[in-house]
Amino acid sequence: MNELIKLLKQNARFSNEQLAAMLGTTPKDVAAQIEQLEKDMDAAATDFVRLRELSEKKEQSEALLEQKMERWVYLSDLAERIEAQKNS
Repeated sequence: MNELIKLLKQNARFSNEQLAAMLGTTPKDVAAQIEQLEKDMDAAATDFVRLRELSEKKEQSEALLEQKMERWVYLSDLAERIEAQKNS
């Protein structure tokens, strides 16, 4: 299939018959390989979109966690100050 990709990069307008002759196979086999390449590209595009969505969710979760940690530190410090005032 790598040879097919190289040929298509050279000239995407080659017919299946021309590609088959260059690859020593049948036009039907070339058509099947091209169909599989298209399916693989669609799957990769879907994976990329999903990965980007997950990355955005991760960033949002990290930002929310950071806010909550800052709030926890603030409240912890406040509790310590209140406790110190009670004991003085």
